[in-house]
Amino acid sequence: MQFVGAHRDECAACWLWTGSFTAPRRRYKAYRIPEDYEGRRNIAGCFQQERGMPTIRIPEKGYAVSAVRHVYAELKCIGYDEVPRLSRCLDERCVNPHHTLELDVSPFEIRKRAAEVKGIVFEAVSAAEVMEILQRIRPATWANFATAESECELPSGSITDAIWREYVLWDDANPDLD
Repeated sequence: MQFVGAHRDECAACWLWTGSFTAPRRRYKAYRIPEDYEGRRNIAGCFQQERGMPTIRIPEKGYAVSAVRHVYAELKCIGYDEVPRLSRCLDERCVNPHHTLELDVSPFEIRKRAAEVKGIVFEAVSAAEVMEILQRIRPATWANFATAESECELPSGSITDAIWREYVLWDDANPDLD
């Protein structure tokens, strides 16, 4: 592995994998067809570019596996099979676990875990409470979640896509008469 980065900081710099590497390739991916669809199709799919993958052979498996997942498992002291789905760094050869993001956990849960590590008390707000606060304060529907959360003084991550859609529908049905 090589450190690449101006700071040579282990969290900020990419850890470039110098071992085996599966080259990037193009794959055909068929479009999903609904079960009840009986019509004719002109286009059945498209080609997508797959990213290259650093690989490592581990004795427990007996075959090559993702080096990114293996390094992440070693850092977190968990088994390889317990590693959640991960997003990767933009550099295909980077295996730095600090450049990954767990995809199976919601961003709200990630912020909650980070707050617990820092010793901050993180209170979850129920969906009904969030909706009541949104209806009372009425933030602009064109704003994003972060703006609406700060305007309503809600904890970060408390407004989900479903709650926001429900609020936008409610706001359209109940115009402000002030």
